[in-house]
Amino acid sequence: MIILDDSVEGIMPQTETVIRQALKERVKPVLFINKVDRLVNELKITPEQMQQRFQKIITEVNARIRKLLPPELGEKWVVNVEAGSVAFGSAYHKWAVTAPFTKRTGIGFKDIYKHCQEGTMKELAKKASLHNVVLNMVIRHLPNPLEAQKTRIPVIWKGDMSSSVGKAMLAVDENGPVAFMVTKIIVDP
Repeated sequence: MIILDDSVEGIMPQTETVIRQALKERVKPVLFINKVDRLVNELKITPEQMQQRFQKIITEVNARIRKLLPPELGEKWVVNVEAGSVAFGSAYHKWAVTAPFTKRTGIGFKDIYKHCQEGTMKELAKKASLHNVVLNMVIRHLPNPLEAQKTRIPVIWKGDMSSSVGKAMLAVDENGPVAFMVTKIIVDP
């Protein structure tokens, strides 16, 4: 799951609801902090303030992950900038960066800040395209279905794991019986 968070607004109630439901169903998260351009162009914050805002968002997301998962899973699933499970960018302007991308290309926050101030985000999008950065983050950090189902099925399916249906779901057997999961999210104060 890609947690999409607004860098200006922070974690909103709907984002928190989605995080809660996804973790309940054992869907591993990565984080994309969006609308970074707005921090520079609308709020006129400094690079240091931008970093502080990002750290606050990441800390809040990780606190929720740790709170909602068993400790052994929560520590493995927290998002980490240096590991590359957190991306920063602008979906509107189609650019993003992660720490591994920055190390590989040299495009960092000073460059981002400069491009945002100068209004040259189209140029930035050519150098740091959103789809490449986010896709690489997903490939590197989210488990493939064969691995993910081993964690998810025992939590989301209450049937007999030794049955033909249970075994087929755990094995992600494309010839197994068809099964559906319906999720309804409701507000619970």
